Amino acid sequence: MATMESTPTATLLVLACALAGCGSEASATGEVVPQRNVLLILLDDMGVDGPGCYAVGGDPAPTPNIDALAAEGVRFANAWAMPICSPTRAAIQSGRYGFRTGIGDLVRIPEDGFYFSEAETTLPEMLDLGTNGRYAHAAFGKWHLGNVGADGKAAANVNGYGHFSGGLLRSPGGYFQWRHNENGVEREREGYLTQATVEDAIAWLDSAPEPWFCYLALHAPHTEHHVPPADLCSLEVAEGEEPGHREKYKAMLEAADTMIGRLLESLGDARERTAIVLTSDNGTATAAEPPHADTRRGKGSVHEGGVHVPLIVAGPDVGRSGSVCEALVHVLDLFATVADLAGVDLDATLPEVELDSQSLLPLVADPDAPSRRSFLYTELFSPNGFKPRARDRRAIRDARYKLIQTRTGEEFFDLRDDPFERENLMTAGLPDELRSRYEALSEAMNEFGTGSGPLPSGQRNASRGDR
Repeated sequence: MATMESTPTATLLVLACALAGCGSEASATGEVVPQRNVLLILLDDMGVDGPGCYAVGGDPAPTPNIDALAAEGVRFANAWAMPICSPTRAAIQSGRYGFRTGIGDLVRIPEDGFYFSEAETTLPEMLDLGTNGRYAHAAFGKWHLGNVGADGKAAANVNGYGHFSGGLLRSPGGYFQWRHNENGVEREREGYLTQATVEDAIAWLDSAPEPWFCYLALHAPHTEHHVPPADLCSLEVAEGEEPGHREKYKAMLEAADTMIGRLLESLGDARERTAIVLTSDNGTATAAEPPHADTRRGKGSVHEGGVHVPLIVAGPDVGRSGSVCEALVHVLDLFATVADLAGVDLDATLPEVELDSQSLLPLVADPDAPSRRSFLYTELFSPNGFKPRARDRRAIRDARYKLIQTRTGEEFFDLRDDPFERENLMTAGLPDELRSRYEALSEAMNEFGTGSGPLPSGQRNASRGDR
């Protein structure tokens, strides 16, 4: 595939610093680079049907703080994640597809013998290498990438985080009583999980030196669906009534939004120097999908309900507040975006690492700029690792059309005219003009992760183009 342009040049970084008044530092070459604080917020199972600023399907949760963030930032209309939790988290931490990291399905502890490798260069490790340890960094909330290193309870720390406070597993045990891990030390904890996670992050940020990187991975609105404390959401439940999954889901998302608002308020004047990124690990769980949805096509599916996620970027690098960017983007791109925000040259810092990530900063500065990707790709495979494996489902799309391949066959959709994927164009046979689009997507699909292991080294720069 053709090589696309790389990360923004030092000239753009200097201009961003000058316009935003951010702190800066001279690099080894004398170039001025920004020192953005970076707050990366990851929600769990929040599809584009969830927040009000997306409201796909017309039944959103009350999310005034997320909506306000979109109003001051850039909202990406065509962002994809992986169809399920662990592969997205691995992609964000590494900037690499699952066929490179080996994480293509949920990491199951202890029955799954393959975890996210400590050999992967994670976001905090990239920051350490690229800025000579200039950034303080911490992770809060859900890890779900498995136990690594000599002490599995310190997984996030072994993977580079200077501070960790949260849970290592798929579920911490409950939202009102849970197993809490702080830097490898576990204890039982009570309260409300979403609130406690955000308050832990606020406490760390209150004393963290700038610049800092904070990864906040909330469990909400993942199951078990429930009614949060009354001071965090507006859902009123009459005595003897039991709300449905959708109503509980919306209440959980509203509670998370309330705590996100408190977090952003706590930043004070540091917010002027902070880039804020908010997204989700996959689409909405099938039990909580809105009325319009096909419940077979939510979380875990490579249909839009499983992989189309909200993505918002706000902060001093935004070129036009409240804009919507139609470019094709992927959660993978957050790795290179964080690097750009920190002034890290990935080619110089990680020359041997095969990355699939592209910075979003050019699109944040100019939301109308051409898409840097020709395709978006996602997949779910099992088992995790690099042994021969079954590709359970995979999908690829361009600006308009989408191809899905599963064990049972293929589906082809026109996302412009059929955003909910109700008409499989393969059923009636493809006319010549669509056949060429199908063949282009099929050919591109075959270039992603052929074989049973990671692609050979030496292809990093090319992979950062269409991939």
